[in-house]
Amino acid sequence: MKLVNKLSASTATNKYLRITGINETKALSWLDQFESFRGLSGDGHADLQGTLQLVEYTDDDAVEAARAKYPSLSIKQPEYTLIELDETVTDESGYGNSACCVSNLDNKTGLIYGTDYVPSGHISKIFKNTHRYLGKLVTPGKPIVGNPFVKEWEPINMRDSSGVMKFIQLADADSRYYDTDYDSYKREADLSGVKGKGETFSIIGRFWYKGINYNTPLGARPSEISKRYIAFSSAEDQPEISTEIRVIRVDNLLANPISSPDSEGLVQADSHLVYTSDNGTVDDRLANNNSYNVVRVNVSGYKKVRYPMIYQGACCLFTDAQGRIIEVNGTVQTKDGVGSGEVFCASNKYGYNGMPLIATIPEGSVYFYITVPKYITDSVTAQPCDIVLHKGTKFANGDAMNEDNAREWIADMEPEWVQSPLLPIAAAECAVDDTTLGIYSPFDGKKTALRGTEY
Repeated sequence: MKLVNKLSASTATNKYLRITGINETKALSWLDQFESFRGLSGDGHADLQGTLQLVEYTDDDAVEAARAKYPSLSIKQPEYTLIELDETVTDESGYGNSACCVSNLDNKTGLIYGTDYVPSGHISKIFKNTHRYLGKLVTPGKPIVGNPFVKEWEPINMRDSSGVMKFIQLADADSRYYDTDYDSYKREADLSGVKGKGETFSIIGRFWYKGINYNTPLGARPSEISKRYIAFSSAEDQPEISTEIRVIRVDNLLANPISSPDSEGLVQADSHLVYTSDNGTVDDRLANNNSYNVVRVNVSGYKKVRYPMIYQGACCLFTDAQGRIIEVNGTVQTKDGVGSGEVFCASNKYGYNGMPLIATIPEGSVYFYITVPKYITDSVTAQPCDIVLHKGTKFANGDAMNEDNAREWIADMEPEWVQSPLLPIAAAECAVDDTTLGIYSPFDGKKTALRGTEY
């Protein structure tokens, strides 16, 4: 944009500009440099054509104003807001997954930035779309006979979802009043809780979300990593799935034995790959084990892989086309921060067999041989996740794709988005005093003490 800068510095009274083929990923302020220009027709603003992808979620009104100025420029908000939770960090009580381990990668607040966490972007918009309602039961659902969720010490009269409830929105500013005509005429809602008058609820608007486990196997990074990422999107339509990834269904691999030297699929049933740290080939590591199966995928041209976790003496192997285990710095296993030919887990501290692990694909790899745990419903073995390969086009190598730049790639490693439906939640006033943690009824002020398991 050096030419634009020169034109901006010009002393000409009128400046005209048209730029085509724009494809930029910038902040909205990038458009400020075009403020002094007009379109070639002499009217309005500079004629900008193409796409501007915003790097961070920006106020919707400001974006709409920019779109009005530059109607031929497609200005896109980020598709999601990404939150990071570091499970290796605990609060003063010794618990992880608390407020102390949360970071917002979009507005750079929270743990890793040394500040308090502040919600933003799509999360703020989801909050904005959340309102309080007075809900009145119109038609009760049918009673559920033999409800399996009812325990002897906790009798609950459960009903099915055939019932009908009417919701009336309350004002955001003061939920004692109805939202309709709140600014001109405050109409008070009956929140007495008397039978037939209804109860208060909060309803969260529809949104999309997905979670990503970033657990690394030993030999893949120099230090222990166990992070959880959650992507939230307030968009009406499902966010796009990245074109950088390839998804491989484990079920498809298990159903198709390898039929040629270059095919993917089941290598050997009722077997696992033994962890030894020795050089050699895949055949040297195969051993009988009824709890596992071994499959193979082609990883040529990819830099990262998500695959099902395996521990307890088994491992997974990167090999060349002949099945020889990839060596890095003269060994198949390294802990110096580069990808290694052998990946394994020493424990299930942050997950169980079948849950996702993410590893760097070392240079020279053609195949990845994976020990896949069989799904056991009555044990801690999870349903094996599908395999995801990432091209990492923007990165020189797989090791360059790490936790420091996770915002640029980590969300791609989970392709499945889930839509949260409209969700009514009972809105009861909570309070804590010196002796009892409890819930106050919004109607009669009486407090019900919580059991220890409900904190």
